[in-house]
Amino acid sequence: FENTIEPSALKQLIRAFADTDINLHAFSRRDYVQLRPFEPAFNARYINLIGRPPADMALDSFIASQPTLKLNIYAFNPTQKQQIDEILAQFCEQDFHINPWSLNPGAAGVSIRNVTASGVSKHSGFTKLLEHRGVEAHEVLGVGDTLHDWDFIEHCGYKGVMSNATDELKEKYNLEAPNQHMGGHVDDDGLIDIFSYFKLL
Repeated sequence: FENTIEPSALKQLIRAFADTDINLHAFSRRDYVQLRPFEPAFNARYINLIGRPPADMALDSFIASQPTLKLNIYAFNPTQKQQIDEILAQFCEQDFHINPWSLNPGAAGVSIRNVTASGVSKHSGFTKLLEHRGVEAHEVLGVGDTLHDWDFIEHCGYKGVMSNATDELKEKYNLEAPNQHMGGHVDDDGLIDIFSYFKLL
């Protein structure tokens, strides 16, 4: 299932950031591109996180040639965060779903605002997957590491969180409950810890 952002609305949104120092990534199903070059250290960390560099293509060409699924907009300081909020407030919910601010542990604590097509979120994807697989939410184990993930995890009957997850996400858990568990760091088989706890291995 794929819900893409309407191209003309997407171009208007990106144009609003063109004359700022704010940077973003646009993602299709297979590739991603950047609005402008990132600072080298962040770029290296992000490439390591994603597993590949951005496509060597201008953002306008990317949007014209590939359906765009989401934008990640980055704030490296509080001023940028406020500026991003002000720009996004000008756009209609009819065109976009704008997720709350989140921190990605793999992106060195940089604040991220994720934008998708209207009505598209991790929860909507989770709901679609439940329908497709014919299972109920109370049967599902949800695992995450950022606040965005809570959008679907809160509906799961079983909940896991990585030890390297953001404090924002960890605060949502009640780890005293038997249906909730914190695994180790994602790079140290933390997911295996969670699977073992729930006797899935």
